[in-house]
Amino acid sequence: MNTPNKLSIARVVLTPVFTLFLVYSFFGGGHIAHIISTLLSAAVFGAAALTDYYDGKIARRDNIITKFGIFIDPLADKFMIFCAMIGIFASGYIGESSIVFKHFYLWCGLVIIFRELAVTTMRLVVAGESGIVVPANIWGKMKTVSQIVATLVTLAESLLDDILLLVGIEGGFLGGGMYFSIVAVCFAAISSIVSGMIYLKSYWSAIKP
Repeated sequence: MNTPNKLSIARVVLTPVFTLFLVYSFFGGGHIAHIISTLLSAAVFGAAALTDYYDGKIARRDNIITKFGIFIDPLADKFMIFCAMIGIFASGYIGESSIVFKHFYLWCGLVIIFRELAVTTMRLVVAGESGIVVPANIWGKMKTVSQIVATLVTLAESLLDDILLLVGIEGGFLGGGMYFSIVAVCFAAISSIVSGMIYLKSYWSAIKP
C-alpha cells in the first residue's frame, strides 16, 4: 500500500478516537474535564485533518494515482466530518445558552450530510453506468476545508467559553452564543451545496437519467 492510501486509512482510524473524546467524558464532570476532552478531541481531529492534506500532496508530488486512493480519500473525509458533526451535536458542546447555534448546526448539518450522500450516490451511479471513477476536484477539497474549519472553530469557541467560565468570567465567551461557529458552519453548508452542484453538472451526462 502506498503512503497516500496509508494516510487515508490513518484518517479512518483516527476518526473514532476523536469522536470518543467528543461524546464521552473520561475525566469526570466540570469545566476542567470538558477542557481536557476538547483539547484531546481537537488534537486528534487536527491530526486526522493533516492526513487529508498530506495524502493529496504526496500523491500529486509523486504522481501516485490509484482507483483505491480515488475511492478511499473522499470516503475518509466524509467519515471524519460526519462523526465530528454528530459527535458535537450529541455532546455537551452546544449548551442551552447557544440554542440559536444548536438550530443552525442541526439544519446546516443535515444539508451537509444530504450533499455528501447525494454526491456519493452520484459517484456510484457514474461508476456503474460509465465505468468512470469520479475524483475529488478543487471544489470538493475547498468544501472539505470549510467543514474542517467549522469543526475546529466550534471546538475552539467552546474551549474558550469553558476557560473563561473556569476563571470566573460570568457569561463565558460572548455569552456562550457560539457566533463565530454559526458563521463557520453556515459557510461550510453553502460551500457543500455549491460543490455538490458543480459535481452534478460535470457528470450529469454520465448518469444517463
